Amino acid sequence: MGTGAPFDKLRAGSRLSAERSEAVSEILGKFTISSEVVSKFRKSLSFRASRSECAGDTRNLLFSFRQLMTATNRNASSHRLTFRQLPDLYAIVRLSPDASVPHWATQADFSSITRTPEELSIVCPLNNVPKDVSPGPRWICLKLEGPFPFSQTGVLLSFIAPLSDNGVSIFAVSTYDTDYVLIQKDFIGHALDMLQRAGHELWPSDESRRRFIE
Repeated sequence: MGTGAPFDKLRAGSRLSAERSEAVSEILGKFTISSEVVSKFRKSLSFRASRSECAGDTRNLLFSFRQLMTATNRNASSHRLTFRQLPDLYAIVRLSPDASVPHWATQADFSSITRTPEELSIVCPLNNVPKDVSPGPRWICLKLEGPFPFSQTGVLLSFIAPLSDNGVSIFAVSTYDTDYVLIQKDFIGHALDMLQRAGHELWPSDESRRRFIE
């Protein structure tokens, strides 16, 4: 069972029964955490009066605490990134796993071709897709301005977390240097707003090329 000032504050500050207090201490004792995190967790706890409620609440406590630790770790490793929007609309196409790579899939500044035992997955400009192939939804492609070393962690998570937290689904493609994030066209306005609120900066489409020329 955990001991020390943070745990004493937790017990004293939250009106928990003895059974629930013991369960909380057992959970907290598994983590290395600051008194600030303990305080946030204490404030999120609701009061349980009966023994039966306490006995069935340990799992919920652990789930709540893990959520808090996830949010804390996300904030600690967040990056403020620059990105730009590629000019074309994009399609994400699935072909059979034994299909040949079509020539139209490679005719672009950015395309992605991935073969697995289950599929041939293609990301390419929408205008490249022939009429006899279903292109699915229209996508906007955002390029993170790298390069990022392999040792740098949390880059893609920092970018997509504001989108996930606000119900915007994405399709991500990683390359050696950077990451590309595709968002359905219908949601791009909301997505850009969320990204800029999170501190990420949208560059003009030609900005990355200009910096190398200059």
